[in-house]
Amino acid sequence: MSTHQVRLGRPSVILVLLAALVLLLVVAVPVAHAATVKPWTVMVYLDADNSLEKLGPTDFVNELAFHVVNLAICVNPVRIAVGTAPRGWADFARARKVAGERAYALISDLVLLERAVHSYALEVLRDKDFTLVSVPSLVREQALIGTGMFPAHREETYAIPADGLYLAGTAEVALVGFHGDEILDYKQLPVRYAGISPCFRREAGSAGRDVRGLLRVHQFEKVEQFVICAADVTESDRWHAELLGTAEQLVQGLGLAYEVVEVSTGDMGAGKYRMNDINTWMPSLGAYRETHSCSSLLDWQARRANVRYRDADGTVRFAYTLNNTAIATPRILAALVENLQTEQAQVKVPEVLRPYLGGRELL
Repeated sequence: MSTHQVRLGRPSVILVLLAALVLLLVVAVPVAHAATVKPWTVMVYLDADNSLEKLGPTDFVNELAFHVVNLAICVNPVRIAVGTAPRGWADFARARKVAGERAYALISDLVLLERAVHSYALEVLRDKDFTLVSVPSLVREQALIGTGMFPAHREETYAIPADGLYLAGTAEVALVGFHGDEILDYKQLPVRYAGISPCFRREAGSAGRDVRGLLRVHQFEKVEQFVICAADVTESDRWHAELLGTAEQLVQGLGLAYEVVEVSTGDMGAGKYRMNDINTWMPSLGAYRETHSCSSLLDWQARRANVRYRDADGTVRFAYTLNNTAIATPRILAALVENLQTEQAQVKVPEVLRPYLGGRELL
């Protein structure tokens, strides 16, 4: 019986060492990741067919929009993994079974949290003398043309051909259309609306991005700030600062970290004179994500929608328009649950929301 000795030359030794290093990393990285996960965090969810599906860190983020999130967003209220009962605050799998990708269903306390956030925003705007308006989501084509959504964003808009109607992606569409072909009196200005509505977007240009979870969805709820003011740049700039400041006030009240971005001309949409985004911190992504967008359009929208006013000397002019998000859900809910979770697998309720949740401090 003969034996064979294999001698490893220098290149072979290097290859073996590299292979060992790769193997070490493959084993060590998941272990290191697991060490960062809270004991009450699980990396599994119950799918629609009641089978447990293991999720990697990236899939976990995409599915739930959370990384070390508490058990609030597991799909069904069953005991899994580390023996901590999930809250059953959302069901993605069953929602997708009904409505396809980017669908979600909020459940129990997360529904109440969503209602509280919108009530908070509406009350702040009411105190600033904004008129609260629940606007239609079904709109005619002319309303979308007047706002500037068409033709540029036609592919992103759901159409109902049988009725000649469309599902609007923002209350701004209806609010601009309210005063289309009207001549207002200058004494009526500024017109200030807080419009609330369900919003719908096809996300046609976002294929493959944020397909699951709460970050990028087809249907959402939004409170929109909207202003019609006199045709004066200084006046428009003042209202831009006011709308942006109100959005900051709302985010600060929720106790969330954020940044304000001065959007470059090349990144602004059609007709916009100035635009600022507010991006809110999402721990699961290790990044800020857009939650608000404040825009000044001067008379661009008013000319399209024929929104005019008669000034003090009787001259008829095109008005200026501005808009900004007040609150949009469910995206802001992801930020709230991620940033305000406690070691006891609960979510601390911001003080400004407690009056709308029966005084509860924790969910």
